[in-house]
Amino acid sequence: MAKKDKIRMPQSTAGLMVYSDVESAIKIKPEYVVGAAIALFSLVLALKFIAF
Repeated sequence: MAKKDKIRMPQSTAGLMVYSDVESAIKIKPEYVVGAAIALFSLVLALKFIAF
């Protein structure tokens, strides 16, 4: 059984990750992400006008 007089304090880095240490991540330029978002927005907008 755990002792009741001990208090557990939360860790200061709980839930945080350092992404600079990850080498196997997919690297995409921010320009491509913005371009894909604009293209998707344009496609949805065009389909909305075509389908009324």
